[in-house]
Amino acid sequence: MSQHQFELLQQQLEQLSPSQLKALSDQINASIEEKTPEKQDILTDEERDAISKLFL
Repeated sequence: MSQHQFELLQQQLEQLSPSQLKALSDQINASIEEKTPEKQDILTDEERDAISKLFL
């Protein structure tokens, strides 16, 4: 999808009702979950350690 097409899509989203936006959001979230490997950590061990040290 080109940047222009993406911008047009964003403009069209403004025309959706709240229930349509919710349905689309649910569909997008499901699509992201399908495309995200289950075992892939979002943070590395080093990043997790650094964050945990912020709360000591």
